[in-house]
Amino acid sequence: MLGLDGRIQKLTEGNWAGGNEADCGVAQAVNGATILTCQELILPNGRRMNLQKKNAELVAAFFLSDSTLFVAYDYVTHQLVKLEEGGQGIEEVREPRLQRTANAQVLDLTGKPLAAFRYDGFSNELGYLVPRRYVWQTSTYYLLDEARNSVHLISQQHPENPQELKLSQLEKFQAPRRPLERAIKLYGSSGQAHLLYVDTRTGRIRYQLSS
Repeated sequence: MLGLDGRIQKLTEGNWAGGNEADCGVAQAVNGATILTCQELILPNGRRMNLQKKNAELVAAFFLSDSTLFVAYDYVTHQLVKLEEGGQGIEEVREPRLQRTANAQVLDLTGKPLAAFRYDGFSNELGYLVPRRYVWQTSTYYLLDEARNSVHLISQQHPENPQELKLSQLEKFQAPRRPLERAIKLYGSSGQAHLLYVDTRTGRIRYQLSS
């Protein structure tokens, strides 16, 4: 962070690179008062809120609004193991119990959890990725969860009440498109395209799977 005179006011870590980096970019809330560095939040009063957790990787962090944040974690630890060919390597360890607990949260900007749920839709190749889109007409974020065969909806107005809808239970899309439908395309780790046709008046969704 630089002052207008070019002098450094604060230094902070941003994001990792080359693997396991969070799906996150350094960002300001729309009102300019809060800064996300992908390691922490810098609040208007100068207080810093650490987003890192012990025995977990930060999967994603992004603003939902000026007052709320989405975060998700991969509960994984790393340990050194001996390799058969000699030397040592790093092995990822996932405790089964933690793979069933809530790993995604909606936070207010004091760090208070407003909602928590299980989200398994992220992938991790050269970095974590959460497939998502925001539809401004419904003020809602849509997060694909291919592993759970579902889509998570987080309303900007009511972020404390996220919804999980099973894709198999959504109405199947049949042409033609309806006048008030907004089409969004989300890709999971399978490479298939999941199309959601969101009615911007009612919020109802029709669904289509495409190769």
